[in-house]
Amino acid sequence: MKGFDPYPILESRIRTGVYPPGTWLATERALAEEFGVHRNVIRRAVTRLGDAGYLERRAGHRPIVRLPNGEGVAPRTIALVMGNEPLFHAFQPILRGCEREAKAEGFRLVYMDTFAYGSEEGARREAEALESLQCNPVAGVVLWAQEVEATAPHARRLMEAGTPIVSIDRPLPGCPTDFVGVDNEQAACVAVEHLLHTGRRRIMHITHIGQESRVRDRAAGYARALRARGIPLEQHRVVHLGPHYVEGSEIDHLAADLARDPGAVDAIFAVNDLVAWRLVESLRRAGLRVPEDIAVVGFDNLEAPTFHKPFLTTIRQPFEDIGRHAAAMLMRRIQAPGMPLRHVLLGTSLIVRGSTTPAPVASPEPTRRAELRGGKAAGWA
Repeated sequence: MKGFDPYPILESRIRTGVYPPGTWLATERALAEEFGVHRNVIRRAVTRLGDAGYLERRAGHRPIVRLPNGEGVAPRTIALVMGNEPLFHAFQPILRGCEREAKAEGFRLVYMDTFAYGSEEGARREAEALESLQCNPVAGVVLWAQEVEATAPHARRLMEAGTPIVSIDRPLPGCPTDFVGVDNEQAACVAVEHLLHTGRRRIMHITHIGQESRVRDRAAGYARALRARGIPLEQHRVVHLGPHYVEGSEIDHLAADLARDPGAVDAIFAVNDLVAWRLVESLRRAGLRVPEDIAVVGFDNLEAPTFHKPFLTTIRQPFEDIGRHAAAMLMRRIQAPGMPLRHVLLGTSLIVRGSTTPAPVASPEPTRRAELRGGKAAGWA
């Protein structure tokens, strides 16, 4: 790896307690294999660490980890970097899952809220959060990035400085992090198959203009389910909403159009529950009945607080388990930095409620869990 300097990574590991004071530093050979560099590169970094007071060197012995006078080890801390969007209630279960796992392993968790209205402001807040962690290092980061393209370079720099990252919900392009999420394409396929099973055939997909992998995968699952039944994919039944779809009037206009053409659409698969909730309300205001005229399926299982009882048929994401697995994966990465990258997909389930059938019925699909390594699936515990 030409030009690579392992010094900042090794220094960060000492400062954050990954290499505790009084322990032996890993051998030059082991470090050279981990970083993919010549042993001379490691030797130069070790010399610099000794000169800076981070190592005690003795002839014929491996270096012992020390801290410069007056410097203490940073707390065993990991950071959760995620936007706490007011209408998207995944934050609390993810935080709960991360915090429980971290506490069980003797780490504390700090939370950095990056939510902002608008992609530019969101990208700025994510960049500021990750840059601040270079000045105030933590042992590792669980990151749910909203603006993946803009945030990826900042994440790479943090990783190059020695801080491991686990991405959740969506991978960072060009950034080799561990990942925890769900199989969005398969889950979307299950949602549309449910609509087909209820007898619907004129199914619309309402998505948005975002290019996150999850958005693309859910659209692919919608198309796959239709193809499996021999139903052609008609582009006029795939509606892309703008960036302010929750607060805007696009959904109201769409509902009014559907009311003027009864029977053109008999079911809708929405890209997420936020869209689905707004859609149900707009359809009702337009004089259409849900599910009698149009059935609606969402994605996430984050029930709208305006409903008196659960109503929306949806795909349940296991948000607390996502947080727990991400924190556990991060702590394994901290303990074994050279282990292969992991891509973990947790199970989803279809929750059938009144928006697709007049009588609410709970009908969970079998949970799917898989860890993908090199394109092959294997069990993960």
